[in-house]
Amino acid sequence: MAEDGQTYNVINPASEEVAGVVAAASLGDADRALAAARRCFDQSDWSTNRTRRLNAQTQFRDGLNAPE
Repeated sequence: MAEDGQTYNVINPASEEVAGVVAAASLGDADRALAAARRCFDQSDWSTNRTRRLNAQTQFRDGLNAPE
């Protein structure tokens, strides 16, 4: 969720229908996301643990493919 709660519609160009709604992220949102990624990289084994990264990517893919 964006810091100010704003969202926007994602339009399917083939059908011109709303395909989804996403957060309208601000620069502040981006700064917080980058800081969280940096902390993860610096304070965990994220950069060297291939199994952990594969699991995270698999969960992300499965979430994208999950039915609504």
